[in-house]
Amino acid sequence: PGVAAQAPGVAAQPPGVAAQARIGWPWEGQQLAKLRDAWVVITRLIGWEGVVLCAHIFAIFMLQYSFQLNMYEYYRGIFGSAKTDREGRAKGLVEVFGVLYEAVGVPACLLFGIAADRLGTVQAMAIADVLAFAFAISALIPTWTAQIASQCFFTLVANVFYLLMPPLLQRYAPAELFGTMIGVLNALYGVAQIALVAIQNALLKAALPNTAGDPTSERWRIVSALLLWCIILGGIAGANYGLWMRVRPPTMGS
Repeated sequence: PGVAAQAPGVAAQPPGVAAQARIGWPWEGQQLAKLRDAWVVITRLIGWEGVVLCAHIFAIFMLQYSFQLNMYEYYRGIFGSAKTDREGRAKGLVEVFGVLYEAVGVPACLLFGIAADRLGTVQAMAIADVLAFAFAISALIPTWTAQIASQCFFTLVANVFYLLMPPLLQRYAPAELFGTMIGVLNALYGVAQIALVAIQNALLKAALPNTAGDPTSERWRIVSALLLWCIILGGIAGANYGLWMRVRPPTMGS
């Protein structure tokens, strides 16, 4: 009594399954099922090689991003002793960077993509590492010419993060989960970016004297952040290339 008769040939469902259908089990929706599959890919199929690779790409991005957040303060700290001269040069360098980025950014992005297609993914990663370290080294030299050079290197490597991720994911993720994996990794990178910048600032604040508004203190804080990310990138890149020497990355589409 109280239970509707089932059609002939339809097996009775257990009570738990019927309740699950009523409340909408979290992993049963099509989009949520893709997220579950993406998690399986990350934890089981990609393995440590893929995790280290994702960290490698993210470290290249963070090396630039941590500097870009504090570009004006850094330029104020390295030029001149007079306040007006210091701020004038700092403002001028920021304006030069805007012009360079707008004029060179898109052509550099296209050229890097062509080079990556012709040379291969591993070689493209090596080029990105060289450009990233060239940017950091030139940025640490407190001269006008070196800062212009660092801006050029920055522009060349600025969008490498977005260019390298799709072809690398095509090697490690099934084609059916390509879009989902892009979304999941971008979300994870966004959360990691916020968390790591906060951790970086907390560590530097504890390790270095913090004088509010003092350009020299700001300069050394930013220099320390650059060196920190250079060390992190060097360690992760070494681990990534070591893994690739042991196990070559899978072919695209496999």
